[in-house]
Amino acid sequence: MAKILITGGTGLIGKELIPILIQKGHEVALLSRKSGIFRVNNLEIKKFKWNPEKSELDKNALLEIDYIIHLAGKNLLCRWTKKNKSKIIQSRVNGAQLLINTIKEENINIKKFISAGGIGYYSETHGKAVSEHENPGKDFPAIVCQKWENVLDDLDTVNIKKCIFRLGVVLSSKGGAYKTMKKPFSLGLGAAVGNGKQFFPWIHIKDVTKAFLQSIEDEDTFGVYNLCSPGQCSNAYFSQSLAKSLKKPFFMPNTPAFLLRLMFGKNSILLTTGIRASLDKILNTGFAFDFADLDSALIDLKQ
Repeated sequence: MAKILITGGTGLIGKELIPILIQKGHEVALLSRKSGIFRVNNLEIKKFKWNPEKSELDKNALLEIDYIIHLAGKNLLCRWTKKNKSKIIQSRVNGAQLLINTIKEENINIKKFISAGGIGYYSETHGKAVSEHENPGKDFPAIVCQKWENVLDDLDTVNIKKCIFRLGVVLSSKGGAYKTMKKPFSLGLGAAVGNGKQFFPWIHIKDVTKAFLQSIEDEDTFGVYNLCSPGQCSNAYFSQSLAKSLKKPFFMPNTPAFLLRLMFGKNSILLTTGIRASLDKILNTGFAFDFADLDSALIDLKQ
């Protein structure tokens, strides 16, 4: 049994991951803006207070901790004003830096620091499957991902292993991208975006939690990994498949890129650019995807 401390544990991934960790016999605690109890699936999880912006952290949270899972981060799906861009970066970087500084100051020896990352690290790949050693992109999502990962380099100075999963678009029936996309498609108004040819690097949330669990239970799973489904496909194919899974017609013309820019501003590139990721590295750890094809994923999400 391991003792695990999670940041951002009340979010989409955390709510799915916590019950799985507890079922496996692990002990879980959270870092949150307020101390108290977090309830999920009839489980009660202790929350320790922290405030990364003020460098405040209840050090009791780190007592005898074996693993830290860092999931905290403001959603990129907002207007990229100067203020919001700063918040997006700080929400990922400040918390990790506070934890690492505390680990070093208190001479805390954890087994591994596991962090979410983003497949946006690469920017547009033009259909090429990029591996983990490829150079990062230069747009805002890529800058966010770089800063997110770079802060963890400080762990090397205290010989603590790190594991970073560059996540694709996480699909869950309980929220996030799938729930947002499902609304217009359920009305028969779904459409591909831009030219529809850009890759859509999706992953089912159950495979996300499976990878995080493996990083805890397998000491050799560390480093940086792309984490998208082998069934990553074009935006047009994904859109057609989503309409089919909902038994709805798919006849609307593609939503033009210029219209998306008018609606969402610069963050429309999250919809109109595509990333195709090589999965060789994660597969070489022995990881097996439960949802390697889109049809099986969409069927599960409907249930």
